[in-house]
Amino acid sequence: MTDDSDRLQEALERLEAGESLEALLPHLPEDEARLLKLAADLKSAPWPALSPGVAAAQKQAGMRLVQEKKHMSSSKSSIPRWAWGGVALAGGLAVLFVCVLAGAGILWWRSTTVQGTVVQSVRGLVEVQAPDWRPARPGEPVAAGTHVRTGALSGATVALGDGSVVRLGPDTEITFTTLDTPANGPRVVRLNQVKGESDHTVAHSANSASIYEVSTPAGSGVAKGTVFQVQTAAEGGSRFDVQEGAVAVSNGAATVTVLAGQFTQVGLNEPPAAPSFRVTGEGVVTSRGDVWVVAGRTFATNAATTVVDDPQIGDWVTVEGSLLPGGAALAERIVLVRRASVENQFAFVGLVDSVSETQWVIAGRQVNVDAQTQIDAGLEAGSLVRVDGRLGEGGALWAVSIQEVESSGFQFVGVVQSIAADQWRIADITVTVGVSTTIVPGLKVGDRVQVNGEIQPDGTWLALLIQPVKVTTFDFVGVVIRMNPWNVSGVELATDADTDIDSGIRIGNRVHVTGRVLPDGTWLAETITQVDEGQRHAIQFTARVQSISPWVVGGVTVTVDSKTKITGDINVGDLVLVKGNLLPDGSVVANEITRVSEAAGCMEAAGVVAAVNDHVLTLMDGMTVTVTSEVKVTGDLRPGSVILIRSCLNKNAQLVVVSITVLYQLGDHKTQTPTGTETPTPTGTLVTATATETATPTATGTLVTPTGTPTQLAPGEQKVTICHNASKKNPHTITIARPALPAHLAHGDTLGPCP
Repeated sequence: MTDDSDRLQEALERLEAGESLEALLPHLPEDEARLLKLAADLKSAPWPALSPGVAAAQKQAGMRLVQEKKHMSSSKSSIPRWAWGGVALAGGLAVLFVCVLAGAGILWWRSTTVQGTVVQSVRGLVEVQAPDWRPARPGEPVAAGTHVRTGALSGATVALGDGSVVRLGPDTEITFTTLDTPANGPRVVRLNQVKGESDHTVAHSANSASIYEVSTPAGSGVAKGTVFQVQTAAEGGSRFDVQEGAVAVSNGAATVTVLAGQFTQVGLNEPPAAPSFRVTGEGVVTSRGDVWVVAGRTFATNAATTVVDDPQIGDWVTVEGSLLPGGAALAERIVLVRRASVENQFAFVGLVDSVSETQWVIAGRQVNVDAQTQIDAGLEAGSLVRVDGRLGEGGALWAVSIQEVESSGFQFVGVVQSIAADQWRIADITVTVGVSTTIVPGLKVGDRVQVNGEIQPDGTWLALLIQPVKVTTFDFVGVVIRMNPWNVSGVELATDADTDIDSGIRIGNRVHVTGRVLPDGTWLAETITQVDEGQRHAIQFTARVQSISPWVVGGVTVTVDSKTKITGDINVGDLVLVKGNLLPDGSVVANEITRVSEAAGCMEAAGVVAAVNDHVLTLMDGMTVTVTSEVKVTGDLRPGSVILIRSCLNKNAQLVVVSITVLYQLGDHKTQTPTGTETPTPTGTLVTATATETATPTATGTLVTPTGTPTQLAPGEQKVTICHNASKKNPHTITIARPALPAHLAHGDTLGPCP
């Protein structure tokens, strides 16, 4: 049996040979795993070059320690052999520590001038140009003048020396033109984004002279202590979205201030547009066409609206858009998340017992088939298959598809990162190629491909087919290495609330994994099904509870015992997910029964409070919001508050406000999110605006269309009175056209006449 020191030494050698840290950690105890992580961090740390004199001093110090260690090893000792592994590692760390001390002069210079900027992580095809393009490595330094670019289905994170973080999305290219991040003094960071999208989390700087600027072909944005996103379109236009703080966006002589919850778009050689508020959310599609209804909210569309994967009525989608005058919403992007309701759907993996034209017996359960059932060719008794289908009357199983589960097969989509004679690197997976591999001619680094093959007994991924493809799915059988987060046969997998995972899976089990590749290269698992012997009869299905004593779900009689985990307050009529096992007689024993949320989705939109009257908020766009004790309010609601409203559809198809968060107060110098105090009902009083008509409260927390307008708008007019330069020495009252109001508010002007 390998003792502790040998095991750790072997892990260090494998790390040095290029094996990933993630693959090594699961096989080590917690203490040794921490030491291995430390070794990896030290290995990748960007140290400055040492002078010959300092290097010689380090060498002498290291040799003295080695001689002392030899002397200790040759003497008699009662210390057990396993303890020497820790001594050896401590000695190695001591050498490194002496090296650090010996280079104190250089390290002092580094800490008082420029702190290091490094590529923190890469996913997919990521390259740096310094001066030639080459693959980026986690931990490598980034200096002023460095170019970084990502390919399709790829992403990267760059950590700046001051604590700021830049995340690059797919098909993005950015240049770090200035990187001056001293421990003391003003920070100056300038980036040039050529294409794609980037997310920026800017560290707070106490020095008012600090600069953090992102330039694009159409304008630039300057931020301090801010979270924001920059998108650069292929035609050259750009967009700046702000989540926290503020960004001053300029193009030519024009500048607008974009605050949290807002965005602005900038065209080539055009001034930035007046900031608009965003609206985002997800939910069920109940109408589509020129006008979409998602999660109860209506969205207009236009020629610029992007619709991904052709969602249909009943499907679940995400929506991003902007608020128009009057409270209407314009959808800019609608993306399919999952197809229509999973009610009465089932899936399981099992062995085929018998086959006929109308009925198969799989894992002891009768499964009906018809002309519409998709069945893989060559299936017979004894084949291992996955069955997906729907529950019929009385709990009958009707197969939609019956697919063979290859015990070692895989299929996935990814971007080619490197090509060698016997190995390709695709989506961070090394696949072996040989005489049995069919490769479509003309493929090159950066292409998106589909790979089919088999995982060999030694864990090698052998490719049998590599071909260009546009879909972004994966399907393979592998061994579970880690479960939180998931790693199957070396592949890192993300999961979410919609991932169907068999119960009872343990590290070392073989599982069948299906899912889709996200735009940034993340592998999001949709199903993780156990296929090991003895667990092949696992089943899961979603249906409504018809009876609880005894349990009948979707017409299927379900056995519940003391080991069954029941999640949620379940009643007859509720939709539940049942995970369990098929017994030889075809009955189901439940391992888990979980209540499925039937919420149709939620939306978030920002707005400006024009008036507070009792428990009714009137927003600048004319919408009113009724606030009751059931609405969670964070912050002090008052006129001029910029708020984020979250509303969800309830079971009665009502769009109910569930929370209101004050992002910041217009006119305040600080624009960071306040900590606020949660109050069940706001007690704010009317200060600068009232409503000409009292809004009639509707059902608790519902959004309603207003019957009146703020008093600053006289009947038939589109003018509004504001206090110009409210926070400066010369404030004065002016009247402006209503369309110009957002730009004035963004610059610090306030509603109503000056005090």
